[in-house]
Amino acid sequence: MPWATVTLQPGANVEATPTLNQAGYLRTANGRFKAGLFQKLGGWLKYVPITFSGTIKSLWGWQDLNRVKRLSVATTDSVTVVSSSVPAVITPQTLDTDGAPDFSTTNGDATITIVDTDTSGLTTDVVVYFRTPISVGGLILSGTYQIATITGADSYTIEAQAQATATEANAGAVPEFVTATGSATVKVNLDDHTQVRGNEVVFPVATSVGGISVEGKYNVTAVITADQFEITASDAATSNDTQEMNGGDAGLTYYIALGPPASGVGYGVGDYGDGAYGKGTSSTSVQTGTPLAATDWTQDNWGEILIACAESGGIYYWQPNTGFANLALIPEGPLFNDGAFVSMAQQQIIAYGSSVDTRLGGGIGIYQDPLLVQWCDIGNFFEWTPDPTNFARSYRIPTGSRCISGCASKNRNLVWTDVDLHAGTFNGGSSVYSWNRVGSNCGIIGKHAFAQQADTAYWMGVGNFFAYAGSGVQPMSCSVWDAVFQDLNPDHQHKVVAASNSDFTEIWWFYPSLDGGGMLDKFAKYNTIENTWDNGAMDRCAWLDRSVLGYPLGASSAGIVYAHENGFDDDNMALHPIMETGDFYLDEGEEFTFIDEVWPDFKWGTFGGSETAQILLTLICRDAPGETPVEYGPYVVSKATPFVTPDAPDGTRVRARQIALRVESIDTGSFWRLGKVRFRYAKDGRR
Repeated sequence: MPWATVTLQPGANVEATPTLNQAGYLRTANGRFKAGLFQKLGGWLKYVPITFSGTIKSLWGWQDLNRVKRLSVATTDSVTVVSSSVPAVITPQTLDTDGAPDFSTTNGDATITIVDTDTSGLTTDVVVYFRTPISVGGLILSGTYQIATITGADSYTIEAQAQATATEANAGAVPEFVTATGSATVKVNLDDHTQVRGNEVVFPVATSVGGISVEGKYNVTAVITADQFEITASDAATSNDTQEMNGGDAGLTYYIALGPPASGVGYGVGDYGDGAYGKGTSSTSVQTGTPLAATDWTQDNWGEILIACAESGGIYYWQPNTGFANLALIPEGPLFNDGAFVSMAQQQIIAYGSSVDTRLGGGIGIYQDPLLVQWCDIGNFFEWTPDPTNFARSYRIPTGSRCISGCASKNRNLVWTDVDLHAGTFNGGSSVYSWNRVGSNCGIIGKHAFAQQADTAYWMGVGNFFAYAGSGVQPMSCSVWDAVFQDLNPDHQHKVVAASNSDFTEIWWFYPSLDGGGMLDKFAKYNTIENTWDNGAMDRCAWLDRSVLGYPLGASSAGIVYAHENGFDDDNMALHPIMETGDFYLDEGEEFTFIDEVWPDFKWGTFGGSETAQILLTLICRDAPGETPVEYGPYVVSKATPFVTPDAPDGTRVRARQIALRVESIDTGSFWRLGKVRFRYAKDGRR
């Protein structure tokens, strides 16, 4: 009897029909392609015996100056740093208070004393954000301020941008809005506002007045007096009305950094503070807040310092071995950002979807600009104000609707919008970076949907995959396109996570399927060297490529971090690799064939390791395309029994025109790789 040898073409192809996809892979799971051959995927084990609360959004590994290796796990509930399997929760904390304004000023002095009875034990590590502008002593207080000194259990000072022009005690007022029926003009009463026509003013707290809501950014349309100006609302008022912002209360948000205990804590403030007892706080208790809950995070490291940015929030830092128990807000940095990373060209934090401090132009408050890219001075993330003597600047991307993602790449910084890709190259001039659009109609689908390998960035768009290596953006042909984009949940597609597995030159994309309930339950995988795709099911919501921590790390929706390429099992349970070919003809034409032996060619174990793999073979037979197939098997093969003699249930030989092959395994601890497959067959007529 003659022999037929089938050499399978590498890569899964779900686009072609089973008959068209001859000698190709129609379906794969828990496998990969190496040297053009299909093999079992590497396994994974728990990296640490910890279950993290919330959904894990970002993993970051780095090493401090004491050579301690650390992993930061940022979730929707918390940020935790793990070293030597010991977790330390470093989540930023905030505290919101609302109370009657109690501010004191001295004529000719920029120091403002604030009493907030809803606080106790604040420290100079705390930053306060004015959610409501406050008029006091001829000044307008808005935006963020670092607490300068502690003056009592519930009082402190800040430094304003200018000196007060009047002395006031226990005073202060919020804006008051006045509407007229049928008019969109809103009068704003705010003493000593110092505004001019065209200035930007921001009111973060919504105020219902005259049937409309005043909230967000406005331009000053007219200045009536030194104590009143006008803005234009988006709708006309339905009644004459007057309302104070926030009900007249001062709305303050405290960003609480829990620093090391102050020296001399005890008697602290007052007459004792100047004597032998030393200076300290007025109480041994320190004000704490509520752990920050964030929808997403981006992370990086600035040397040994961890940098973390909460989506639509501030940029935080944490330095090991300094006594700080949690992430502290960078007070000079932009308060609202969609993400941030550390530049490769120079040591700078690049923030995208960043915020504008209108105070720099004479306005009031801070607002977020979804297309603004902003960066700090070189080597100093406490300096963000542009000046001829530093390298802090900003650039507003002119196309698209919003920045979605960004990263440091070779010799440039990349920022994706919803429609295109922009690259910023350091030039050292007055603009610091030269920004150019390097790709159009190639926007990214989500914040974490890109990965880098060597000199190339890869990402997933709304309807395609793309690659950029400096010479331009190229769309990628994808043989599993149907499986991905026809099964992609549009309500959760922004969650897509890309993952680089550099050991195997692979880029993975974990995405939410239509039946996945919003979880990232499926993946598409691309081998950058072999130009092959495959796909399958796996639950991963965050990823970190091989780093100082060793194995690639992947996080599941259950809050567990796994070390990948660690053995060949699913956390000590059997991993189920499987591949199924398209249909092929052993003899072209209309002839049936009998098959009496199948000899698959395998590597039965790792190089130099035990060759104990137990593999299951199934023959899938049909007489015509589209016909319901008949399956024979599965048959067990091993190195000791490397071939099978397939029989039909009635004991006769297998007979068909078209045959496909399924190969799988369910044993533990094994590894295998498939080569050629040989069949011994004989023609058996046309009927």
